Amino acid sequence: MIRRRTPKAFTDGIAYVCSYRKKESSFSAVKNAKSGDDLEVVCKLAFNEKSCRASDREFAESQERTLTKKIEARHCPLLKKDMGIVIDGVLYDPYNIDTDRINQVDYLYLEKARELDGWTSG
Repeated sequence: MIRRRTPKAFTDGIAYVCSYRKKESSFSAVKNAKSGDDLEVVCKLAFNEKSCRASDREFAESQERTLTKKIEARHCPLLKKDMGIVIDGVLYDPYNIDTDRINQVDYLYLEKARELDGWTSG
């Protein structure tokens, strides 16, 4: 008899995976996203917030980053490091994504970029 695993519940919040809309300045430099209008929502992920271990912080420092938040979400093949993650109106840059293929979850290591003006969820 095969036992099925009950799916894990992700109850800490919703993360919006966003791609950046191409906005350029007068000299062709890409502008940073400052509001929700500068982002396009690709998908939504329910997540659990995880505690940040000392080894996670050391890894962030070795990458010259600051670990602001670590979350666990169901595996999403659309997710890439060059996308933005919005949680509660705050834009985060994912600098590392660890995938657990057995449990089909992703661990996202996030660095806070900025608070967004006029963000309305999805």
